[in-house]
Amino acid sequence: MKEVIKVTHLSKSFEDNTIIKNISFSVNEGEVFIILGKNGAGKTTLIKMLLRILVQDSGEIDYYGKSIDTYGQKLYEMTSAVLENSENTYGYLTALENIEYFSALYKRKIKKQEILQLLEQFDLADAANKRVFNFSRGMKQKLSIICGLLNDAKILFLDEPTLGLDFKANRDLLDMVKKMSKEHNKTIILTTHQTDVIKVLADRVLLLNKGEVSFLGEYESFIQENSLAYYLIRTNTDSYQLTDEKLAEEKLKNLIEQGEKILSYEKHDRSIEEILIDYYKGERNV
Repeated sequence: MKEVIKVTHLSKSFEDNTIIKNISFSVNEGEVFIILGKNGAGKTTLIKMLLRILVQDSGEIDYYGKSIDTYGQKLYEMTSAVLENSENTYGYLTALENIEYFSALYKRKIKKQEILQLLEQFDLADAANKRVFNFSRGMKQKLSIICGLLNDAKILFLDEPTLGLDFKANRDLLDMVKKMSKEHNKTIILTTHQTDVIKVLADRVLLLNKGEVSFLGEYESFIQENSLAYYLIRTNTDSYQLTDEKLAEEKLKNLIEQGEKILSYEKHDRSIEEILIDYYKGERNV
């Protein structure tokens, strides 16, 4: 696959607080690349460096084999971003007016019928003439992405796009992002700490923990390498979790011989939530 972004030995600190510690990775054309980590892991700081909003202390960022420094304003012609805690649209304008404004900003001529089709595609047609400050968070997120797509950027950055959304808005947004990647060959770099986003979208995963890379690779590999099964025995007085099947069966036999009442004996595959908890605790280190 064609390499779009290459990051080499990137670091960033604020005073004595090191946020990003000597990380390296690449992003390929047309993939959904998820930067994963709990709050404070350095996800947003990394995105802002990739967009030149922040400048790294050390390391290199290349786009299509050239340093980010060589692009200047052209960087923002090939990238678009929806950032958490940023005003990505204007609340005093309607949805339609926001799209018209950003179209003019990007010097793109767009007919009203095209705008209405976009709003329909994102399930916002009924809100076309409503002011955005009356929108729900999910509606604002969808409109922000529409506006972000108007410059026809090849690379789209989404920073915690599903944070605070209800179930339907969450699902709609994930479906929309997947479609942009698979049908329109957009390269999407997305930050999240929500596991449902990873399951639905991820081609590859970069797991940040305390500013360092804990895992980098395909999502399926991430699951396969970490999905150790465990055996759970529940009695009327206690529960026992073992990772070895033979030891679990011996424990079960001993409990029965001791007269314990066995409520259940089950094999469990570790969920992605459990895997991530182990990484964050430092019990895994790849």
